[in-house]
Amino acid sequence: MEKKMEISKEIIAEEICNMEKHYRKLEELFATKPIPECRRISETLETLKQIQYHKKYPNLKSKYPWLGSNSYFGKTIYMFSVNNFPYSKEEIEKIFGEISSKSQTEKVLLCRRNVDSPEWENVQKNKSVCLYVGSSDGIRQRLKEHLFLCNSSAYAMHLEKWFDPNLTITIHTWGFYEFLNGEHSDYIQNIEDILWNHYKPLFGRQGKK
Repeated sequence: MEKKMEISKEIIAEEICNMEKHYRKLEELFATKPIPECRRISETLETLKQIQYHKKYPNLKSKYPWLGSNSYFGKTIYMFSVNNFPYSKEEIEKIFGEISSKSQTEKVLLCRRNVDSPEWENVQKNKSVCLYVGSSDGIRQRLKEHLFLCNSSAYAMHLEKWFDPNLTITIHTWGFYEFLNGEHSDYIQNIEDILWNHYKPLFGRQGKK
């Protein structure tokens, strides 16, 4: 017999209760275990491109060896920020539109613009703004996708394509592999979503990409 599909207040109440238990356990983890150390990279694109190359792109691990540590083996949270972001929302829409209109052979898949972010009010005002919040099981590759054009088919910021190469970018990273070892597989996404909701970055979207 086909299972009846429905929406009811009982179903909603039951699943909200399950969600609350899930997040309470995550809250308990943060209350009882030391939070992973935040590691930072603060560089311009120009200086990053001067790092020793591996094949076609800078080998970030050669300058930042902690990117290859056990804590960064998987389940990494990262955030990009910049001081005095030089582009308005309208300028970004124009820049991204021009890049997206290129022929198929030159196409670059740029991430979504978060047009509702209140961070847009702080650009061009000598204030720090959050550009992106994400998580990854392959942090070195993911950072290269955001910084350079190492995989134009991946949805990312691809900063090398349009960003001021002499403006300092700060990348904050947290290795959660050991912290979340043996815990629910959804927790890394939950942490990303919580931070995304708090910092409301200019780019990307909340939830799995």
